[in-house]
Amino acid sequence: MAALTDSELEAIAERVFVKRESTLEDEGQAVPRKELFGTVSRVRHRLNTALEGLPEPAFEPQTDDVNDNEVWSAGQIISHICASQKSFTENIARLVSFPYDPDTSELEQEGRLSIVDARKAIKTATLLQQQILRAIPEDDDLTTTAEHERFGTLGVKGWLMLVAIHEHSHVKQLNSLAP
Repeated sequence: MAALTDSELEAIAERVFVKRESTLEDEGQAVPRKELFGTVSRVRHRLNTALEGLPEPAFEPQTDDVNDNEVWSAGQIISHICASQKSFTENIARLVSFPYDPDTSELEQEGRLSIVDARKAIKTATLLQQQILRAIPEDDDLTTTAEHERFGTLGVKGWLMLVAIHEHSHVKQLNSLAP
């Protein structure tokens, strides 16, 4: 399945978040459905790969960077990804006709997760993400929208673009914690 490259995701993020030349919805609508779904899956795979390669110290509290900015531990990053997956799942469920009400209770992780808990949580989040992508009907036109508190009106493709860009940034964070 085709997918956007890292450099393409980074260019989209710059157009949307830095230059303010575009929106997540416009960028999502410009990408074919299969390519966007493939991108979300590829980025999650990269996140899982980055997580698997991290040692236990990456899950411990991290020292702030040279500018005194907080550096998240791997456990904090995964906790945040799970909370984001919960929001994504609930919004997509409202936008398309799901055959079930997705159970997001296992995604309610807080704080710094241990290496074991982080791997368990991301496995659950990944399975839910795969279920969500499979449950979106092929014939759905993906134009129904919902409001995001920071990014405005988003349809399914806008939400998927948000997930891909968001998780891509966290893959980079996880990779920075690797020895």
